[in-house]
Amino acid sequence: MIGENIELKVDLKDRDLIILADVGQIEPVLMNLATNARGAVTVPLDELMIQIDVFCFKGKCSSDTHGGKEGKYALLSVSDTGIGMDEAARMRIFEPFFRTKEVGKGTGCGLSMVYGIVKQHEGYIAATSRPGIGTTFRIYLPLVQSQALDIAVTEPRETRRGTETMLVSEDDAVRNLVVTLLTESGYTVMISSDGEQAREVFLENKDRIRLLLLDLIMPKMNGKEALDAKRKIPPTIKELFMSGYTADILEKRNIREEGVNLLTKPISPTTFFKRVREASDI
Repeated sequence: MIGENIELKVDLKDRDLIILADVGQIEPVLMNLATNARGAVTVPLDELMIQIDVFCFKGKCSSDTHGGKEGKYALLSVSDTGIGMDEAARMRIFEPFFRTKEVGKGTGCGLSMVYGIVKQHEGYIAATSRPGIGTTFRIYLPLVQSQALDIAVTEPRETRRGTETMLVSEDDAVRNLVVTLLTESGYTVMISSDGEQAREVFLENKDRIRLLLLDLIMPKMNGKEALDAKRKIPPTIKELFMSGYTADILEKRNIREEGVNLLTKPISPTTFFKRVREASDI
């Protein structure tokens, strides 16, 4: 979603930090902060850093924490090296309808939603920013003394195992997860890291491959270009595309087209297997 021109760095704590939270709400918080960071960068190889740490509130807290209560918190920090904000903008970013962009250029910060979600979880959020230096958001969520609930294991998984051979072309960490899921479910998996390599692997193994699982945006040759190359082959091979990019980015890059079988990331294993089977059985 953040694009190839931003370097993503992640720094996690060496132990589990358990919070009581709704994954369906925390996920949009991260997506929103990443979207804002993407809009703030102006040069290639700007950085987006996501860090997890422990923070203890003791005694009187800084006003930036919005009156945090004493206790232990998981500290989620999201930092970018973009254009930053002046103090007047920083003081208003959590206000509803406040925007730092001109009318017609984006939908605004959306940080009032982030603020509301954090407060619903009895947490606190603060921002620091300097023009030309970048911006850091710090989210404090109360730690709980209990076991984490892995709701993913309670989600029903598609029980039908596969036997087909698939080509997975994906250039980020999602590839390892996808390959593991497919292999454990009986599929034979070939892999590539960019569209150009995907075309080569496909042409060498077109008699064996049943499904192409391609990322829409990849280095060298994107998934759509690889698809166009495949159109020259009899349509015995099916395709399923993946993308974490928003629709507006795909349209700007003239990548998305009508009729493309698209799987939007992030996605649950259950939905993933369902879509794979649907695509394979067409």
